[in-house]
Amino acid sequence: MRANAKRFRISPDTIGTLGGSSGAHMALLVALTDDRDLEGAGGNNDVSSQVQAVAAMAAPTDLRRLDASGRSVVARFLHVSPEQNPKLWARASLVNHVRVGGPSILLIDGTSDAAVLPEQSSQFAELYRKAVGHVELVLLPKAPQPFWNYTPWFEDTMNRASRFFHRVANQAKQTEP
Repeated sequence: MRANAKRFRISPDTIGTLGGSSGAHMALLVALTDDRDLEGAGGNNDVSSQVQAVAAMAAPTDLRRLDASGRSVVARFLHVSPEQNPKLWARASLVNHVRVGGPSILLIDGTSDAAVLPEQSSQFAELYRKAVGHVELVLLPKAPQPFWNYTPWFEDTMNRASRFFHRVANQAKQTEP
């Protein structure tokens, strides 16, 4: 996106990511890590891939705290259990990538999400707020996993994400020299 900002008519200074569940994990991983080895070898390696904003729905932020079913899914993805390679599981857990200078984050979770408990978002928001400060948390009453795909939550969720991205972009414009 940043390498093609002129072509897409977007600001290269304000890039955001959005995702739900495993997509939220990836959106946050992109935003919170600075590991060049996670970026791969293709594309535009000479252009920063840092993002300034993330909207994450039902984000699994601490993989070791997932239930047995969730840990099983992650174990298939990582090709190891947390017992076999605790360092890899720690590296893949977003709670271990919170740092000063991180992007603005919007976390949206449903209170009836049994797959990724809303405590994951609440606890991550508290940790992130202490380190960075720029985090918003929205808990949607009775919303299940994946609430963002269904009525009555889809429109509200997309509107919240849109307002969040616009707010971050406008704040960035105000702080430009």
